Amino acid sequence: MYYGDYYDEDYEPTQEQMEEQDGIDNTEVKMEKENLKIEFNTENFAAGIMQAVESEVKKNLYGEIVSEIKRETLEDIKEKIQCATGDIIKDIVQDFMVNEKICIGGSNV
Repeated sequence: MYYGDYYDEDYEPTQEQMEEQDGIDNTEVKMEKENLKIEFNTENFAAGIMQAVESEVKKNLYGEIVSEIKRETLEDIKEKIQCATGDIIKDIVQDFMVNEKICIGGSNV
C-alpha cells in the first residue's frame, strides 16, 4: 500500500498547525542517564504563549462586555415596563371612574 495515494495536494495547514510543527522541529529532547534535557526555540515558544494569552483575554473580555450590556439593557426594559404598567392601570381606573355609572340601591340614575 502506497501512502502517497492519500496525499491531498490542496491541503494547507492552519497557522496553528504550522507553528506546532515549527515548535516540534525546533525542539530537541535528549535523555542522558537520569537527566532529561529539552531544548526549544524560545522565540516560537514566546509567540505561542502571547497568542494563547491574547485569545483568552479576547474571549473573557467579550463575555464580560456582553454580560454587562445584557444586564443594563434588562434593567432598562424592566424599568420601562414598570412605568408603562403604572400608566396603563391609572388610565383604566380613570376611564372606569369617568364613564361607568355606579348604582346604589334600586335607583336607576
